[in-house]
Formats: sequence, C-alpha cells, structure tokens
Amino acid sequence: MAVIWTYVLVMIGIFVIRGFTANWFHFWWIWPAVAGFSLLAYPIVIKEGTAAGAEWVMVNKGWVRVYELTSIKAYTYSNTLNLHFVDSGGRKLQAGIGRLQDDRRIWDLTYNGILHSVVNNAAETNHLARGTLRLPGKT
Repeated sequence: MAVIWTYVLVMIGIFVIRGFTANWFHFWWIWPAVAGFSLLAYPIVIKEGTAAGAEWVMVNKGWVRVYELTSIKAYTYSNTLNLHFVDSGGRKLQAGIGRLQDDRRIWDLTYNGILHSVVNNAAETNHLARGTLRLPGKT
C-alpha cells in the first residue's frame, strides 16, 4: 500500500506543480519513472514483525523459546534498551524492549518466560537486565 500511496501522491504533486493541467499526461516516460520512485518507498516503510506464543517470542525471523532461556542480558544502544536472549537450543535474539512492549500481550508472554528462566533455569543475567526488568538475583 505504501508504494501505491507514494505513486498517487507523487502524481498529484506533479499535477499541482504543473498548474492543475493535464498536458503532461502524454509523456509516457513519467509514468514508469514515478512508479520506480514509488518502489523506493517500500524499504522505508517495511514493518518489522513481532509475535509471541505460549513458549516463544519472535522478532523478524529470529526467535527463542522464552521458558528455556540460558542468558538474558540488557544493553543500551543510544537511547534505547536492547535485550539479548540465548535459549537452550543456542538460538539468539536481540530486540529493543520498546518493540516487545508495543503490544502488551507480547510483553506479558515474554516477561513471564524471562522470569521463569531466571527463577527455575538460573539463566545468566547482567546487572542492567536485573535492575531494569526487576529480576531476582544479585543487583
């Protein structure tokens, strides 16, 4: 939809710039040029997918089993907190906490798994993860 809307808006923009006249419609090369320009909008608006199930969380194409985490570490990059997960299968996932917290249901499922992994599996954590997520352990 972003490509289509970009195409429509650019065409409307050209129409306005040309003084609301349609005398430029017969220039065939404008149509594919605007279509090509519109395709450039696609990577800008690609949405990253986030999902969670009863025992897993996924961001884009990476996923981990949250009840089998062996490592939960938090790091700050710029002004955002990023969580780094490693599960018992060796799968790794890095996600911004804001992305996980955007949907309350995803965050609830993820946080319950994190807490379970710390309490029952003695998952390795760092100071920032324990303090920010209020996890049990040495702070």
